Amino acid sequence: MKRVFVSVLVFMAVMFAGVHSREKIRRVIFPLKTEYYKEVFAKSADKLLELIVKSERNLAEEPAGKITATPLIKDIVWEKTYGGKGEDIAHSIQQTKDGGYIIAGYTTLKGANGMDFWILKIDEKGGITWDKTYNRSSADKAHSIRQTEDEGYVIAGGPGFWVLKIGNDGSIIWNKTYNKVLFQYALSVYPTKDRGCVAAGHRGGRGIYQAAVFKLDVKGNIIWEKSYGGERGDEFYSVRQAKDGGYIIAGSTTSKGAGGKDLWVFKLNKKGDTIWDKAYGGKSDDMAYSIQHTEDEGCIAAGYTASKGAGGMDFWILKLNEKGNIVWEKTYGGKGNDKAYSIQQTEDDGYIVAGYTASKGAGDDDIWILKLDKNGNFK
Repeated sequence: MKRVFVSVLVFMAVMFAGVHSREKIRRVIFPLKTEYYKEVFAKSADKLLELIVKSERNLAEEPAGKITATPLIKDIVWEKTYGGKGEDIAHSIQQTKDGGYIIAGYTTLKGANGMDFWILKIDEKGGITWDKTYNRSSADKAHSIRQTEDEGYVIAGGPGFWVLKIGNDGSIIWNKTYNKVLFQYALSVYPTKDRGCVAAGHRGGRGIYQAAVFKLDVKGNIIWEKSYGGERGDEFYSVRQAKDGGYIIAGSTTSKGAGGKDLWVFKLNKKGDTIWDKAYGGKSDDMAYSIQHTEDEGCIAAGYTASKGAGGMDFWILKLNEKGNIVWEKTYGGKGNDKAYSIQQTEDDGYIVAGYTASKGAGDDDIWILKLDKNGNFK
């Protein structure tokens, strides 16, 4: 029997105060027994590096309500766990305008029925301001949350391509499900300049998925919705609005490319029409979990590749120009499986990347964080 905790770790990351500070976090491995890293945000204004992790422990190994760690850096500001004897998993975190954090995932301990969306608002020290559950089935999972301009939140998950808008106290403003089929999910959501939002994920059934994007207005009504890909399994994992009002999206495709799953990046215009889409990869599986717009009008994508690298699955980072052409691409890892789940550009024009590694660290899967320069190099 396993006990699952949600840990939020906040580290001082003084990345812009000289070479010595940058070197401290250039390659960091956190030796927790079984960890899966989901999201990272580098916010240089207040020198914080914010982390959200999913932790699994055997009940015999850990006392109730506790999780222990021995990080390889010393500047832990605080570390908290939330949850109980059930399964409590966090998939998304964002720092909020008040300096606290909003977390989205799911719980089996709280709520009304099986797995429920679980949203926690915590203050800057990790104390719970409020937490709420939302449900519509017995297997509800929130995958993405973002604060909106009015200081509320949009949440994406499933099943059934589910998107909620809640107020800053967790009260429901609107609650909508699009394509009411069990095996369909909204995996990423992002607020848009028109006060609406865009959600991306997949829809389909019986193991055959198409990537899907829904553009919603301020009330959650559909402005447009489109599917992309073929009939062999395509998914979007990350969506962002581009500076021109269009969208950049990343995921995976088995409908095109070199074989297996290929890392897939799309550029759409405001109406969801394809400007370009490109598949990157080889004969094995390659996927992107995160994409960000970069200051040079291009984008940066992070995920993993099993087609190249040192063996198994390796971190795979691709820097693309505004037309989707590769500026540079690099792999990081060893003979074990290593996956990057999140990337963000930092103020020094480099990148912070987070995921997990089975090639390094204390054993099993450990959190792995890389600080890269603008060309993808680290020392």
